[in-house]
Amino acid sequence: SSGINAEWPLRPGEQFQSCIQTFHHSQSTLKFVFTKAKNPDIFATLEKTGEAVIRPNLLPYEANGCPNCYNVRLLEIYVEFTGQAQKTSIDEIYVNVKYLGDNEFRRGVNDSVRFVQLPGQPKSLSFSSRHLVTSNPSDDQWQYFCSKAEDNSDSLFVQRACKSVYASYYINVPRSEHHGIGTNSLDLDISKFEEFNFYAKIQYWPTYPESMDGCLRARTEYLRKHPN
Repeated sequence: SSGINAEWPLRPGEQFQSCIQTFHHSQSTLKFVFTKAKNPDIFATLEKTGEAVIRPNLLPYEANGCPNCYNVRLLEIYVEFTGQAQKTSIDEIYVNVKYLGDNEFRRGVNDSVRFVQLPGQPKSLSFSSRHLVTSNPSDDQWQYFCSKAEDNSDSLFVQRACKSVYASYYINVPRSEHHGIGTNSLDLDISKFEEFNFYAKIQYWPTYPESMDGCLRARTEYLRKHPN
């Protein structure tokens, strides 16, 4: 089969791009956990400098939180540290998170690709040290990582595509004697942190169309299951 749909007034390459752009995606929530026991270097660096780099890994697929997801894009994030109790005066803890740009995407059953996008601006997030999330953050706790202007399309190939969740992130726990909104008190004891939870709201393809024929078959099957 040539993979060309004669009913579409487009060249073959344009047909594939057009089909891809109308391919419907799904959404899900992932949780990546980094612990002092399993990731001692991260916590040692964090305790010494107040900053560290974490990375949710794409491989192996069966351990990445979404083993049957393709072209995963990060929409929103929420983070928190858990561990030993802090001083009673500390209720809100601030964390800065910056995306570093080295993406990994799964684009086939046994195929992935890595490339660099521009690093993002730091996101300042806060959480209550008294009321930690245990399963899924509430709606008001999420923070957009990919702006609404970038993810409001039904396509994953918007003008400025949302970034992959599988990338490196710089995290910083700022402390100052002049603490206020966005900065922690010097009383915050980072050595008491034992776990870092990285929540990610994602969108993805549940299958991957590798050709024009495959894209059209997947599109037809999707419309059969979702007639409205």
